[in-house]
Amino acid sequence: MSHTSGQEARIRTLAPISRLSLTDQEAVLSQGMFLTFSAGEIVYAQGREDNYANYLLEGGVEFLWNGRFVRHLDAEQSTTKRALDGPGAKRYTVRARTWSLILRIERTELERRLRLADLDSGTSGPEESDIAREQPSNWMIRMLQSQRFANLPPQNIQRVFERMERVDATANELIIRQGDPGGYYYVIEEGYCDVARKPIGGGREVHLAELGPGDGFGEEALVSDTPRNASVTMRSSGVLMRLDKESFIELIRDPLINRISFQDARRMIDEGAVWIDVRHRDQFAKGTFRNARNIPRAVIRVECRKLVKGRKYIVCGEEPGVGAASAFLLAERGYDVSYLSEPLSKLFASQEAP
Repeated sequence: MSHTSGQEARIRTLAPISRLSLTDQEAVLSQGMFLTFSAGEIVYAQGREDNYANYLLEGGVEFLWNGRFVRHLDAEQSTTKRALDGPGAKRYTVRARTWSLILRIERTELERRLRLADLDSGTSGPEESDIAREQPSNWMIRMLQSQRFANLPPQNIQRVFERMERVDATANELIIRQGDPGGYYYVIEEGYCDVARKPIGGGREVHLAELGPGDGFGEEALVSDTPRNASVTMRSSGVLMRLDKESFIELIRDPLINRISFQDARRMIDEGAVWIDVRHRDQFAKGTFRNARNIPRAVIRVECRKLVKGRKYIVCGEEPGVGAASAFLLAERGYDVSYLSEPLSKLFASQEAP
């Protein structure tokens, strides 16, 4: 299928095609395919392995994970300047919502011309990650810019990088298995990962997130000393940096959060600290500390915005591990927080708690 002048202008803005010279763009596009799909037709299926990048030029598509709707995308959205799919096996099934026009390009030729362009210019543009990977320096910069590292002592940050171990990973490799004990904290240097969870009691696996260079994962099991609550799988070959559990606790967890007894917590409350009860709202309604605020663990990332920076908070719950994980989330967002070492049910049963 031929393309119009308007489509040609749009194509030249696609990432990372826009980094190429006009001659190289023409060469890449001459080998591309312009495909049309009617509403309901499959553009590509989840798990399919090929070497193509697909761009949405007109119309709209929807993304499905194991047959379930995840999101939709229209050609007018700015994110369509990037390929629908990353390298490696396809993360989703993509289906046309309306009549749609797709540009399909073979990645090998595009990557080859990008490398030649970088050699000619002596630079490497940041959008290479859309096709292959980010430069190693980028993941380190993203880590250093995160709120978690902003709250750590400089010497701890240096020791974290010194102790991190570089590990090569292959496409479809299982990095973390749900239910296993936690042994490492990971940061993606190169490549992409999927995060998924199987519901307790069975059922279909639920897709939670997709991660790329600079993203970290695996900290919750280390913070709470509980089994992994999700699985993480490589969607492409890549490189991971990992930090062992003992180093993570010493250099990251312990400097950010403080485990305290009920007696110490009560003293802090008398001095103006505030309880944060992270149990489910139904449990909270049955009884809690006087003047406690209820922010369930599942929504703490969103509702923590209502808290006041500079005020002291004490996280409590039914399981100290969950309290530790919740306190860690708050601490890395800049809140002054500790967590209670005893389960609330034990305190209430002993009638220690007010």
